[in-house]
Amino acid sequence: MPRTRPRKRPATRALLATAEKHVVYVHGICRHDPGFSKPWFAAMKPYVGDIQEENCHEVLWSDIVHPTALASMARAQIRSRAVLNLMHPKAPEDGEPDVMTQIKDFLADRAQQQFLEANLRSAGPGQGTALMRLPTVAPQAMFSIPALECVDDFADYLRDRNVRDQVIDRFHQVVRPLLGQGARLHVISHSWGTVVAYEGLRLLDGENVGEGIVHNFFTVGSALAIPPVKHRLIAEAMDGARPRLVQNWVNLDAHFDIVGGPLQGVPFAVDQEFLGLEPIGCSAIFPNPVCAHGSYFNMENVPVNRDIFGRFIGS
Repeated sequence: MPRTRPRKRPATRALLATAEKHVVYVHGICRHDPGFSKPWFAAMKPYVGDIQEENCHEVLWSDIVHPTALASMARAQIRSRAVLNLMHPKAPEDGEPDVMTQIKDFLADRAQQQFLEANLRSAGPGQGTALMRLPTVAPQAMFSIPALECVDDFADYLRDRNVRDQVIDRFHQVVRPLLGQGARLHVISHSWGTVVAYEGLRLLDGENVGEGIVHNFFTVGSALAIPPVKHRLIAEAMDGARPRLVQNWVNLDAHFDIVGGPLQGVPFAVDQEFLGLEPIGCSAIFPNPVCAHGSYFNMENVPVNRDIFGRFIGS
């Protein structure tokens, strides 16, 4: 029996016109501190001039899964160790790789494929086979995985419902009062934060939260596109339906961003999808997944900040 598309929450033109606009930012993994969204909003502000800075809100949750800040040297050591584990994996003791190993292997495969394809494109006639054997390809690919040193931090979120509830509660602490005030929200979630935002919104499906709405829900470089992640969503979110409060769900993925990807119909009820976006500020030829994963919020990225964020938030 085909799955029916959930009805959007009704919103009159009068309500949309009079409700005060607010932006809610949800960050991804690795340590984030208050103010992380300021450059994100600065890049978008020229195209959404009617939103004041005081109407921008942050969902800070990294301290729950990553309670202490790491020095640059410690992060580099963790990243190097993670790369070595990817290149020289050990058999799991119970015979079945855990979820974080599956996630890292998936990201590593994506990264290596990009580097191999880039090498083949740049190779001259008859050089493709030799380039594919270059011993530098694998290390380059592994070191390019965005926030690799922090991926394990998300393990507790996926495995421990108590931790998950604490993180989602941070989202609800920001969103619930705004909805109760009748605000018109635009939720911009990035990377692994898209999982937090999506599950948080789905858990509000059965609640009476007031007259507020989420006019736009943006998933940017979304970890929901990683199969081992989407297969471990909470039961309330497994069907991929659009959250009841959401009027419009927009998914963005930049070229070379190995975290994000298509969501529409697999199984998510995304309304608008923008794939293969140019990673502004990064090489358009040679892969740099770390750069691509953060390119959406580049001040020079007019196609995203004006033509996507500005267009939908202004509608």
